[in-house]
Amino acid sequence: MMRNLRMVAWLQSALLVIIPLGVFAVILLAPAGSIFRPVGVAARYSFLTTLLALGLTTFAVFNLRGWAGALASASLSLAAFALCLLGLWVSGQSTSTVLGGLLPLYDASNYYLDAQRLLLGDGFWQFSAWRPLFPATLALVLQLTGNHLMLTLAVFSQLAGIACYLFAREVQGTHGPIAAALTLVILFFYYRQRVSGMALSEHLGLAFGALGLAAIWHGAGQKTAGRFVFGIFLLSLGLNTRPGPFLILPALLIWDTFEQRDGRRVAWKRLAAGGLAVMAAFLINFWVVRLVAAQHSIPFSNFANTIYGLVHGGAHFYSAVADNPELNALQGSEKYQTIYRLAWEEFLRNPAGLVQGIASELGLFFSNSAYSVFSYIGGENARHTLAGRLALYALSAVGLVGCLACRAPHHRLLLAAVAGVLLSVPFVPPGDAYGLRLYAAGMPVIAALPALGLAFLLQRAGRRLPWLWQRPTPTPYEGMGAWGVTFAAMLALLVCAAPLLVILNAREPAMHPAFTCTSGQERLVVELHPGSVVNIHRESEMFLDRLPDFHRSRFVEQVHGMPDAALAEAFASLAAPASIYQVVDIPTGEPAWLLFDTQQLPQNQGLVGVCGRWEQAGPVASYHLFWPEQVTLLR
Repeated sequence: MMRNLRMVAWLQSALLVIIPLGVFAVILLAPAGSIFRPVGVAARYSFLTTLLALGLTTFAVFNLRGWAGALASASLSLAAFALCLLGLWVSGQSTSTVLGGLLPLYDASNYYLDAQRLLLGDGFWQFSAWRPLFPATLALVLQLTGNHLMLTLAVFSQLAGIACYLFAREVQGTHGPIAAALTLVILFFYYRQRVSGMALSEHLGLAFGALGLAAIWHGAGQKTAGRFVFGIFLLSLGLNTRPGPFLILPALLIWDTFEQRDGRRVAWKRLAAGGLAVMAAFLINFWVVRLVAAQHSIPFSNFANTIYGLVHGGAHFYSAVADNPELNALQGSEKYQTIYRLAWEEFLRNPAGLVQGIASELGLFFSNSAYSVFSYIGGENARHTLAGRLALYALSAVGLVGCLACRAPHHRLLLAAVAGVLLSVPFVPPGDAYGLRLYAAGMPVIAALPALGLAFLLQRAGRRLPWLWQRPTPTPYEGMGAWGVTFAAMLALLVCAAPLLVILNAREPAMHPAFTCTSGQERLVVELHPGSVVNIHRESEMFLDRLPDFHRSRFVEQVHGMPDAALAEAFASLAAPASIYQVVDIPTGEPAWLLFDTQQLPQNQGLVGVCGRWEQAGPVASYHLFWPEQVTLLR
């Protein structure tokens, strides 16, 4: 009998993993004309419709008890993350980080190109050396998927969705389904247009931030240190992956030390264990830099730009180079030491500039702008946007008051984490990246505060209207139970081991001896993969637009969402049929945008030799656009 019960429990746990992952896959693999198409577009771009639909359904499924409730809430969470990714794939949107709904731009492009270089046995260039854990993991997932970028980005979306769900389940266990639902909705809105479908380190920053805080939340009030140490390691790993509000770490260390004190005796052993866990994540990051980055690369060295901007009254991230063009001639540590020296000299000359900079960044953080703490809340209607943000500000204030009044372990935990985020604001300027991108690892803290505020309000109202409030109840399907811890540990191990695994399997394809170009043509050797291309078709072709295939009119309409009008115009000028790839030239490691006439492409893709010319005229010359004239399949 006991054996049968164990088999049933094991089967239920397995289905709790398999079915939500299956739901995620079905949504993304469904035919272009399925019902998921309009729902995906709404999930990504609509505000009020998505808020109401997701909020109500999430609250409903989190109200379900037991295994059925866990299955329904996990499936809905992953379905939401899949739908917003699908919305990007069918729209073909172009922004500052993505072209045609797929190909990475700017920061995302640097990560993607360095991941390709690592796959070819080369090292990272400077940008990825600042934060190498994500591009190394990106390289590993690309390696596992056969360099299929669409599938790779779907994997990262899935990881983020699981992590956010697990954190929401922890909040449900202590503050009920309404708090869990609002937590998940806020995390979803942050993720859907800022991160989903883009090759950005925010994927892992958000995932480890959610998993780390979930583990700490799970262990709050317990005397055993295991969950706290594991959680703060995960959180530290997330902040190393996507640098952000680092002061959360000392804030939580201080909270745990005093939370676990016995009378006047401070829990120094807990402090030491937590500190070692934090240091371990930093050491792993430094090890990866030494393993895969260019010689003399320094992680976090670009923090010098932040300090320079701060002491100059809140100037932008690139102001140091803009004010001192001679810095472009310096390399490595010399450049950033010089920026620190210039910042110090400015502080001595005008100390008020630092105060002005701090005030400026805090003003942005609490504003109603694209750089505020709730900037990702909103959409097509300005009044709805303002109402949504004001409501979250108000609920956050209630959450702070409630945490101060209740003083339970989870409330003290959240107060410490919020303090860490706020103290970090001057050093992680919201103005350096719209949509609070830099705060990915701290987003679970930001989401939990208004969620607890709503729970406090409903709990008080529930004394008069009991149907409004459902007490939290223990559940065998807690977020950071056995399955949650296993998932978090496997993800952490994968990220830490990623560079070594890629290096051990890296290869440099042999060049074909018969490959030659005519006089005057440039020569590239690249790898082309069908899941990493955007194809532009004639209007006469009948199909529904969806990656990788778009009609020219849809592509041209969307491409003007890019910030550089000249680059957008260069892509818009492509005549159909055309295919766009972003690649690395294997012999040199140089990046290239290949702008093919699709009819030039060989039927079987793989290693190819390309002859053609670089775009060297006009304002787009620095973007490495390459016009192929001859293509030879090498393997």
